[in-house]
Amino acid sequence: MESKKCVYCGKEYISKLPKNRGLLQKYCSIDCKEKARTKRRKEQGQFEYKGKCKNRKLKKRYGLTLNEYNNIINQQNSKCKICGKESKLVVDHDHSLGYPHYRGIICFSCNNVLGLVNDDPQILENIIQYLKDWKGGDA
Repeated sequence: MESKKCVYCGKEYISKLPKNRGLLQKYCSIDCKEKARTKRRKEQGQFEYKGKCKNRKLKKRYGLTLNEYNNIINQQNSKCKICGKESKLVVDHDHSLGYPHYRGIICFSCNNVLGLVNDDPQILENIIQYLKDWKGGDA
């Protein structure tokens, strides 16, 4: 193990990686590594690019601009339209209608449920009945 200097903060540290494996450790901690990555991305303008990329993707896939998307989320108070939880929100769309089309903005979990039941209301009704029967039973 050898003593090295962190390329972000300049602090001396002991490398925990074996020298013979060809691995490079440039930072004294994960925190310094993340700070350096964020700084590098800001300098390269990657944060701005990410917003432009998202805007293009929303427009192409769902016919939404980033402003429209943000307005819908604000109208929903950053909550899922189905369960009402504050969680990671995604654009829900009907696969049978193709692009660009969207139904709403819901949470990742609710979107997965719709996908698992193939957007079939009858399956959802069966699930509801199943839960009612189970809760009413002696099980």
